This record gives sequence, structure tokens and C-alpha cells, in this order.
Amino acid sequence: MFDFKQVSSMKKGIRKVLMRFFRPSLHRVDGNYKYVFLGTKYGGWPLLANTRYGSTILSFGVGEDISFDLGAIARFGCLVHAFDPTPKSKAWMQKQVASANLIFHPVGISDYDGEARFFAPQNEAHVSFSEAPSHGENVGDAVAARVMRLGSIVEQLKLGKPQIVKMDIEGFEYKVLRDILSGSYRPFQLLVEFHHGMYGRTDHDTREAVKQLKSAGYEIFYVSESGKEYGFALKTTMPGEDSVG
Repeated sequence: MFDFKQVSSMKKGIRKVLMRFFRPSLHRVDGNYKYVFLGTKYGGWPLLANTRYGSTILSFGVGEDISFDLGAIARFGCLVHAFDPTPKSKAWMQKQVASANLIFHPVGISDYDGEARFFAPQNEAHVSFSEAPSHGENVGDAVAARVMRLGSIVEQLKLGKPQIVKMDIEGFEYKVLRDILSGSYRPFQLLVEFHHGMYGRTDHDTREAVKQLKSAGYEIFYVSESGKEYGFALKTTMPGEDSVG
């Protein structure tokens, strides 16, 4: 019997390797930041090595992999608020062993408060619902789910200034980043998977988003081999300074 999740993970790994050789990254890191990579190769992310113990993470886009979230809890004692409104993720999270430091919310993030349409993946073995169909595929029916702005989430949960935000949100990241930069809640560390080449998004969209982040005081401390996953830090979070979280 095939393990469809494992096959999906292998395909994503192969795709990343091919992209590394045939599609160079759009950006390079800005400085010699020290970081630690937490979680699986499929679902892992970096955190700055000087991340303050007990920092709060808002983790958007759970899918079926919380290895990064659990790794951040184990390494830095983080409190993780994890978010995903899509049906497969909600069902999967209900089966996971509870952790006092991991709180799940069946809510998505956008640039407004209300409901958004999420398009199902064509392959039933895949998990990620997206902002739009990819390449005109005959995807399943879209589902409506609750979404909130980052500012609304922070205020509702009474979190204060957000410390770390991770977003793997399948095309929604562009509008969300614009909303974050237009507001007053800017995380010290921002982890983003960009989806240029998918869902109608282009290299220009990602270049423009990164340009806006840099203008707001962020620097790139990490770019994955695939050129899709980025780690950003405010300039005040340079290694050796006690300003993260």
C-alpha cells in the first residue's frame, strides 16, 4: 500500500532539487546571520540562533507537518499559535498529541477579516489548499473559511507585539505582507514561502514583496535551496543583540 504523504514529500524534494539547478534563487542572504534549522526537510524552517527563550510564534499554514513548531518548542521553549482553516489540516490536527505550548486555531490569515475561498488541490493525496487554482488545473470545489488580519489576531489573542511569524499560505502571502507593512504589528522574524510560478504569481511579485520588506527594515538571513522559502529579520535582530522576541 502506497504512503501518499511520503510520495508527496518525495516529489516536493525532487522539485526543489530541479529548481535549484534550473531556476536560480531570486535573492541572496544579506549578512552573516547565525540560525538553526528546525523540523523536517519538508516542513522545517530556520530561526535565528539568538532567538529569545519563550518567544511566541504565529505559525500560519499547518498542513500536516508541525515539525518546525515542535522543534521551536523543544529548542527555544516557544509558545506556538498554529493556524490553518482548511479541512484536511483541521482533521489532521485533531489526531495529534496535545502540547501545552502548541495552540491550534482553525483560522486563516489575509488582509481583511471575514471569509476567503480556498481551492482544493487536484491530487487528493496533497494537503495544501490555495488562494487560486494552479496553472488552470481542474481542482476540486473551493471551500469558504474564516480569515483574519494579523493585527486582528494579535489583538484578539492579546499577544502584544508579535515576535515570530511563519507563513506557508499558498499564494495569500503577497497581500498579507502588504497588510503587515501597512500596520503597526511587525514581527522581529518573518518566515515566508513565496509562490512565484504558481497560482498566477510571478517572479516580479516576489521581487516587489522583498523590496517592500527591505524598505521597511528587514534583511534576508535565509533562502532555501528551492529559492522559495525566505527568512527575514529586522535589522535590530542582528546576532549578538538581545532584541529578538
